[in-house]
Amino acid sequence: MYNYRLKETTTWVNKLISTHESGTIIGLPMSGKLKTIESIFESKNQIDQLLVIDLSIAPKRISDFISTIQPKINQFLSSGGKVVCLENCSINSKKRRHQLKATTSIRTEMNRSFIYIYSFSEDILLKTKTLDKYNYLSGIRNNINYFPYATLSEVPELLQQNKIRFDTKLFKLSPGEVLQKTSGVPYLIKTLFRDENQLGESIRHLISEFSSSQINHLKHLTPETIKSFHKLGLLTSSGDFISTLIKQEVSNSKISLELIIDSDKQKILVGAQSIMSDLTSYEKEILFKLKKDHKISREEIAATCYGSKKSADYSDYAIDKIISRLRNNLTNLGADPSVIKTNRGFGYSLNNHDQ
Repeated sequence: MYNYRLKETTTWVNKLISTHESGTIIGLPMSGKLKTIESIFESKNQIDQLLVIDLSIAPKRISDFISTIQPKINQFLSSGGKVVCLENCSINSKKRRHQLKATTSIRTEMNRSFIYIYSFSEDILLKTKTLDKYNYLSGIRNNINYFPYATLSEVPELLQQNKIRFDTKLFKLSPGEVLQKTSGVPYLIKTLFRDENQLGESIRHLISEFSSSQINHLKHLTPETIKSFHKLGLLTSSGDFISTLIKQEVSNSKISLELIIDSDKQKILVGAQSIMSDLTSYEKEILFKLKKDHKISREEIAATCYGSKKSADYSDYAIDKIISRLRNNLTNLGADPSVIKTNRGFGYSLNNHDQ
């Protein structure tokens, strides 16, 4: 689904329509842009296209919407086109009543080619009494292809079948970039989730569908979401890119993730992410030698780094500097640097790790 901003011109819309392959979904913000909507219906290449109309319009525009757009929608359908209505449900009750009036009027004229998409940016689907009061979902599930954003229960299967794809920032791309990335496959666009598990499910599909450079929205994850994704094991699917983002976000948000050292399997992780490639050979050896509640002496560290336990071959300052660099590195990788504890007069120990 292509969703572009209101400032885009009629020329942009016509160009987008004319270059689409059959079956492409076109997304269009409605507010105050009825002329832009009309230009779609006037396009010569709209046959077999899927038209998306954003119903999140101001109440005062409802009458204009019905009188101006509905006849054109009917004409569009009779010519073999398909229509999708996109609705943002995070609106106040007054706007919803007007919106329902418009959507009810449209649905009476539609057949099974009419696809209705709910863009829930709040947990409104859980408020069943409110929805039932307005008879909002009545007849929709049985008579219309229904993609419920609030639960995403049907979306994974559709994604797997490659019938639709899912993105969150597609509307920021230029027309050329949109066409290049989508290749005519319908896309659903979502910009906000309230449920971490729901978001995690969607990100899992995004990670599998897109290259790492396309998952730009991961840069905007909150620290809480990052922690949730670690628990879900979602941040290990795209390699170094995801790892880089974790370092950046963790560093900026001052959160710490668990340092896990497995000497037997020769693995060192921060959260669910391996950091082996981010450590020097000395740093890895030092961490593998550290054990919970077990102290490692400066002599042992010197032997690891310099091959000698003789005090004449190293200084306490040099050893402390090695540990300081290791702590800084762990901080940048998202771990708590205090996990390496200084034992005055002896050396160091590890406060917390899983063997």
